[in-house]
Amino acid sequence: MTTDILNEVKINEAMLHRCVEKAYILADHKKIGKTCSFVSCPLETLTHIITDEKADKSEVSRFIHQGIKVIQVTKE
Repeated sequence: MTTDILNEVKINEAMLHRCVEKAYILADHKKIGKTCSFVSCPLETLTHIITDEKADKSEVSRFIHQGIKVIQVTKE
């Protein structure tokens, strides 16, 4: 999980450290596979990603291969 806003890093880190068992990230297809300047957490920290059906299939496969549960939603 990355951001272009340095001040968001500490906020994102604090939210993730409060997760007891599962850490969910909600990101639409425009954010999946994109990298920004600052890292809020490594992928290993995440347990679930919720995205839409337009997310890049290779990125989704990479997440699944790393043990992250990917939930893809559709318009319907």
